[in-house]
Amino acid sequence: MGNTGGEGPEAPRGGSPPAGMSAALDRSLPTLGKVFAAAGYETAYFGKWHLGATPGEYGFESHDSTVRDDALGLSLRPILEKGVPAIRDAIFAEYYGKQSWRVPIRMIRTARWKYVRYLGHGEELYDLDADAGELRNLSNETEFVADRKRLAEQMDAWIQQTDDPFPRLTGTDRSGKVLAADRTR
Repeated sequence: MGNTGGEGPEAPRGGSPPAGMSAALDRSLPTLGKVFAAAGYETAYFGKWHLGATPGEYGFESHDSTVRDDALGLSLRPILEKGVPAIRDAIFAEYYGKQSWRVPIRMIRTARWKYVRYLGHGEELYDLDADAGELRNLSNETEFVADRKRLAEQMDAWIQQTDDPFPRLTGTDRSGKVLAADRTR
């Protein structure tokens, strides 16, 4: 990667780049956009662009105004510019693992609820209105079965829509050994 110019440790804020450095990134250099696009990922860039060329020249298929209608991501531009209220009812998150172990987790969060599914290790359900600190897991309480089921169905639909490999993943312990509960997959 090269100097993008304008800001950063190499150039004072609002100043010129150091002698011998361009204010724009050399188009022949690898960028995250190019690397991910070459690996088959769809790439997008959002935010200010200071590189002197278009994001497409650096491997980004879409940017701000060119986002496809079927993209899962949404532009924040309408919210920021026009004060449009929230667009989504829920957000989803994925967690795979860290260091040498894998503990695949999926989560859906709405304004009121947070539902978490651990691969081979159960579920958690929190009513964020009543328990913002997430101290009381409601997943096994009968009065919340309908809420848990609704959120689980939303998560299952999202997993299917995004072709998420979650159901086919395996977990490991800290040594990297596949957990016994996941060997049957």
